[in-house]
Amino acid sequence: MAAYTVKDFVAVLTDAVLRQLLSQGMPRNKAEAAADEVVDLVIDELGGWNFYVPKDISTRARTRNRKIYEEWSGNNHDDLALKYGLTRTRIYTIIKEVRAQIFAEKQSDLFDEPENAK
Repeated sequence: MAAYTVKDFVAVLTDAVLRQLLSQGMPRNKAEAAADEVVDLVIDELGGWNFYVPKDISTRARTRNRKIYEEWSGNNHDDLALKYGLTRTRIYTIIKEVRAQIFAEKQSDLFDEPENAK
């Protein structure tokens, strides 16, 4: 795994903010200035912190996994893998995980007391 520097982080963050602003129709010169301001604010707020941003634990991943489950027909694992840039094995795992989450949401705990029983 390559070592990334603060300069790399700033470049990636600036580019991400710039792309988002441009996609919203902001003129390039204003988008570039705004992206620089956002990055400066992030550095001011988070400067000195040491943290890791995992990709697979994000809300976006949970939302993606639910979409995969909803689009799953029982025999389209390869199509879903191609569409979402994942392996077939990962699609199987996602289906299994989401199915378990849905089951858990529908089941009540036999040992929990109802709210009004207390």
